[in-house]
Amino acid sequence: MNQQHKGTASAYLKYAFFFGWSILVFAYYFPSLWKGDLTGLLDYFPYRFFVQCGIIDIFLACWVILVTYAVGNFVLQISHLKGIRNGENIFLSFAFGFILISFLSLFLALIGFLYSFIFYTILAGVTCLTIDRIRGLLNLLKEEVLNFYNEISSASFWQKAFVIFLLFYFSVLFFVSFIHSLGPEIGTDPIVYRLFPLRVYADNHGLMSIPEVRGTFSAKNVQMYFLFGYMLHNEITIKVMNLILGIILCYTIYSISNRYFGRIPGLSASVLFYS
Repeated sequence: MNQQHKGTASAYLKYAFFFGWSILVFAYYFPSLWKGDLTGLLDYFPYRFFVQCGIIDIFLACWVILVTYAVGNFVLQISHLKGIRNGENIFLSFAFGFILISFLSLFLALIGFLYSFIFYTILAGVTCLTIDRIRGLLNLLKEEVLNFYNEISSASFWQKAFVIFLLFYFSVLFFVSFIHSLGPEIGTDPIVYRLFPLRVYADNHGLMSIPEVRGTFSAKNVQMYFLFGYMLHNEITIKVMNLILGIILCYTIYSISNRYFGRIPGLSASVLFYS
């Protein structure tokens, strides 16, 4: 009976949290509602609401990341590398896919084909061809989470407490990074040397030398990779992609450390890196 009451209380707390969060979201994006003005609400639904909340950017960034893995996993499979575990498999797949997507963007920029509909077409076509690999990645991550939970469940009290502390600390850092990724860029270096060249490339539908900005005479892999995301929407998509790539790198550190030292040292190393 006590467990049933605890479960009910926990469910009510979840509902209250999401209800309160919804109120905060609407209060922030629709301040006119508090004044009784409902005329502007219909102008925001459905597109503007999703854009302002960053949902479209999150979706597009995850879409590009998943396609990157799928393409790279295909290359990794035909390379017949041996002795690779799940973590190394994911990291190498992303590395190969990162290179291929970068060169694809570079090729389209060289021939003057930087148009959004071309990138959407390529993304949709590759997704249809590699949907099974994307599902495999999701199942692989689910298996990793279950294995981590089962191993930590059998650990001592102090080990569990330390893991909970690390996960809480990581969650706080991730939340701050996530909020930052959904806002406009304010740093001078990212705006001048990272985002401005991409906008010039997109406006001119191809590569273009910018004498005032160094580094634009020769395109970089990471710049061409983020160009793919920029052509889908805007700079917010790039920032969310960058956030996800950081999480992938943390997972890689955790996986390699877990292979040689254990799960708790691996988790500590990844959290320390992310901080």
